[in-house]
Amino acid sequence: MVECLICHKFFTTKGGVIRHVRYTHKISSLEYKHIFNLLNCCKTCGVIIYNKNGYCISHRDCSKENNSFFGKKQLPEKMKAAGQKIKKKWKEDENYRDRIVKFRQLLEQRLVCSKRMIRTWKEGKLHSNLNHLNESKAEKQFFSDLKNIYVSKIEKKHIKSEDGHWIIPDVILVDINHIIEFYGDFWHANPKIYKPEDIIHHKIKAKEIWERDKERIERLEKLGYFVHTVWQSEYKNDKAGFLEWFENYFCREGCIF
Repeated sequence: MVECLICHKFFTTKGGVIRHVRYTHKISSLEYKHIFNLLNCCKTCGVIIYNKNGYCISHRDCSKENNSFFGKKQLPEKMKAAGQKIKKKWKEDENYRDRIVKFRQLLEQRLVCSKRMIRTWKEGKLHSNLNHLNESKAEKQFFSDLKNIYVSKIEKKHIKSEDGHWIIPDVILVDINHIIEFYGDFWHANPKIYKPEDIIHHKIKAKEIWERDKERIERLEKLGYFVHTVWQSEYKNDKAGFLEWFENYFCREGCIF
């Protein structure tokens, strides 16, 4: 039995107490734990933690000697089952969502994740994901259309510029060092639609987006690539015409490349 420390009622599970506190006493589980000193803290630095091993992410034991899970890998079917379980818990358990959100908002956790991401980018360990949310359906279709008619190697991969930036071009024609960038009218602020001072997304002006795209193209050109840009609306309005141009320019025998 678990007791509510506010009204001293008893419940069969900790979850029952948490729901009771939330809906009866109108306070969150975090506030409840804070009031009655029930929060877990790292044994090394004292920061609030949401796991049961007693240490924060910076001080947990990851060494081979003391970690029984070091070097072990989960079976794919077990990982899939665990992922489905977590998704279900995220949808149904409000207390679980609160804990995860609070954990992600911790300054220490955000700094650790930021450093890890920067290091991974510098080492070139991040790989292109064709199903990533940043890639639109139109962009996927564009890549597929070109791949169907271009007989040589065509791919999408990371390229590291001379100043250390990692770039993922939309289409790379590997054998002739050509790149085709597929620009969405909204995300790249088509100048036929938007004015320089228009706010497009994330409080960014159109002229800032154009400058960023210009710098990206210059980085690719310094690496020896020829860069072509295609606007989504132009491709949509005359898809057959573009594919005919592409085939004549890149695919036919005897072309200049």
